[in-house]
Amino acid sequence: MKNKKGFTLIELLAVIVIIGIITSIVVVNVGKYIGESREKSYDILVETIKDASELYVTSNTGLFPSLNVPSSTFDITLQDLVNEKYLELPITDERTGEDIPLTTTITVTVVNENRISINFNYE
Repeated sequence: MKNKKGFTLIELLAVIVIIGIITSIVVVNVGKYIGESREKSYDILVETIKDASELYVTSNTGLFPSLNVPSSTFDITLQDLVNEKYLELPITDERTGEDIPLTTTITVTVVNENRISINFNYE
């Protein structure tokens, strides 16, 4: 009787196939997780920009005389928010890894005397 001291070719191929399947599953899941993380980072950035915009507008009411006029709209830029230190550079879109231009506008709409709506669309 011989002692078995190694793997047969079939056993080696089976191990390689199993490792390949496990690797495929891991790579797909990691890629999905990274994509979701980038989207979440972008969503957080948008909320930060909206919050900074609201603070900027409500702290600088003299710059916006139509702030008490319902349905009025006006634009501010990311540059305005950076200049007044409401945001810090760089402002990066984590989905693409690129900086968002400071000329990007944020539209502010007066809903009523106590509420404004802020729209930031960067695509």
